[in-house]
Amino acid sequence: MKRKIGFNFRRNWRAVVGGVLFITVVLVSLFANLIAPYDPLEINLANVLRAPSFEPAPDGTVHIFGTDQLGRDVLSRIIFGGQTSLTVGICAVALAGIIGVTLGMVAGFYGGWIDALIMRLADIQLAIPSILLAIVMVAVTGKSLVNIVIVLAITGWVQFARVVRGNVLTIKEMEYIDAARCMGVSHFKILFRHIFPNVFFSVIIIATLQMARMILMEASLSFLGMGANISVPTWGNMISEGRNYITSAWWLCTVPGLVIVVVIIGINLLGDWLRDFLDPKLKF
Repeated sequence: MKRKIGFNFRRNWRAVVGGVLFITVVLVSLFANLIAPYDPLEINLANVLRAPSFEPAPDGTVHIFGTDQLGRDVLSRIIFGGQTSLTVGICAVALAGIIGVTLGMVAGFYGGWIDALIMRLADIQLAIPSILLAIVMVAVTGKSLVNIVIVLAITGWVQFARVVRGNVLTIKEMEYIDAARCMGVSHFKILFRHIFPNVFFSVIIIATLQMARMILMEASLSFLGMGANISVPTWGNMISEGRNYITSAWWLCTVPGLVIVVVIIGINLLGDWLRDFLDPKLKF
């Protein structure tokens, strides 16, 4: 199985590109303290709005991605910003997955009014733009990373629930589920021992694609001033701060924006490969 995955991965250029991009960002973010050349919060008024260059500044520092309006190193802030974005994205996807998978399995397995209630709630949420719902919820709950994770999870559970529910509707009609019922196996064990393993790969695919969405949503909220505190280095905060200098210091917006684009492309390419590899319907 491992050899098959490795061969398929190497043969698919999307998997290679997406995997390299995503793994690189994860590793750089994990070891930010070792990789970042400078303190992302260190103010140096002698290097304010220094353009990207490999040439040393008068004080001997080198800023290959330039500095911001307070003389802080843009590269260091991008590296540490990856920690925040990835942490928020992973936690939000995990929480959304727990909520969505649980509700989707319950809706698909029990049906009836429970299914109708959960799916109508999902339809109502889908009718509201996610970014608008997130802005309203953050305005009510306040700005903090914990609140951002909760808000993003609430806006993202629907995708998990709908896909899982559809799979459960098919799986619960199979013979081995009927046999488990006849043997007196409890509903809880049927759901999590017999049904969940069969929807797990679908959940992994959704989680991969939702990761990119969560990172983009967090950056959007930060850009609008509804995300993490302005003192926290995040990609969205960097773009928001740099928009006032876009004509005189283009790198403040361009560099973090390109980083977001590259990360999202990498995650989407990796997610497409996972879908093609794990979905048996696409192998014929």
